[in-house]
Amino acid sequence: MNKKILSILLIFVLTISLVISACKAEEETVPEDTPLTFYTLQNYRSHLVEVIEKYNKFCLIHGDYNDRVEVIYFETNEEMTEVLSVEMMSDGGPDIISLDCMLPYEKLAKSGSFADIDKIISDYGSEIDFADYNQVVMDSGIVDGKRYFIPLFYSPNVWATNESKLERLGFTSDTFSYEVLAEVLPQYQGELAFTLDSVEFFYYFIDCFVDLKNETHDFDTEEFSKALDYVTVLNNDCGFEGVENNVDAWQKACLLQPPFAMYFGFSPLNYASMQINRNNGEDKIAIVNNFSRDGEISAYVNMGFAVNENCKQKEKVLTFIEYALGDRCQGYWCGELHDETGFTGTNYLDLPVKTAIYESALNKAYDYVGTLDEDSTIDEADVEVLKAKNKALDEDFKPIVENIKTCSLYDFNRINATHYNLNVVYKLMNDYLDGNITKEVFIDRLCSATEIYMNE
Repeated sequence: MNKKILSILLIFVLTISLVISACKAEEETVPEDTPLTFYTLQNYRSHLVEVIEKYNKFCLIHGDYNDRVEVIYFETNEEMTEVLSVEMMSDGGPDIISLDCMLPYEKLAKSGSFADIDKIISDYGSEIDFADYNQVVMDSGIVDGKRYFIPLFYSPNVWATNESKLERLGFTSDTFSYEVLAEVLPQYQGELAFTLDSVEFFYYFIDCFVDLKNETHDFDTEEFSKALDYVTVLNNDCGFEGVENNVDAWQKACLLQPPFAMYFGFSPLNYASMQINRNNGEDKIAIVNNFSRDGEISAYVNMGFAVNENCKQKEKVLTFIEYALGDRCQGYWCGELHDETGFTGTNYLDLPVKTAIYESALNKAYDYVGTLDEDSTIDEADVEVLKAKNKALDEDFKPIVENIKTCSLYDFNRINATHYNLNVVYKLMNDYLDGNITKEVFIDRLCSATEIYMNE
């Protein structure tokens, strides 16, 4: 008798569960013409908007316009972040979320706020194979074994400078060292500046000692304490007064500059173009690593996104993912389609994550002659310029790109606005660099604040 009652109860529970699931599925159904949504700022819109605009045109002409993405603009970052956070907590929010928002991405991933990209691909039968993409870069999107983020473009984390500036300080690109730089650069105060991006450099230095995915840090180590000394010198004692308002002085005085400041990005075609344009007796460009604990080459994601777990149209999102990772999109933004479009790429999107597109772009950079054949002839001088360009691709460009060991989700050029840096590092950094707290107090508070951040 008890078994019979138990059986009836189980059937009842299962029936109710199925009814509830069916009701929920019905509630989650949205009209077919409902677009996906994406949030951005009015005055500083995400670079991903340009990809979305091209995707919407693609849907209109070649696909289904119902797959389009609607871009919703906000006046301030505070307003956008607040709306996004409240909506996501109440089963809503935008379907696509850019990596350039001020959000605690690792925390949101661990809490289940983002969709598992691999599951979306599996559920809807996509042919995307991540083995076809740069593994180091794509792995930056994995948290706790699940793929929550999709990088689209990335950049080696490097600085550009001139060989003559390095030689003046007793360096070559192979012997460059931040520790030694802190000893010699102050001697050239008023003549050479460290970089206009010194604040971003300090944030990145801090970030090298914290692992937000695994919730660990190394701030309480001798290695960090020692490195903090020379990084502080570079931030405090190696400026160049007035350079901010003088572009010419900035170019001449700054020792280290981001790649886009010197030659419009680190895509193969832009690099080749820079080599051709600067081979008329001008100083040779040198590339050096950004700060690295082990000296290995790192990279950062220029553009990427996550999918809201609350999204009711994940099959539509997959269509956008396939477009963004496809040959056309990947090739266009890095200049690989230059012969067809005349577009050499942008100064904020550097390298495509798709391996075949990178290789194709590199091959086209080897063949690139720029304006040297305007008269339809290549003379002996032009041949030497092209040889030098290809030598630079072989000896400088490829070794950097193809030896990247780690990749950050956070764009170096927006690193001051990450959730962790803004909420933990910002005030402590200012207090320390302004001399309001000692080095020991700074380290102690940084350890405590970071641990609180990780555990909250």
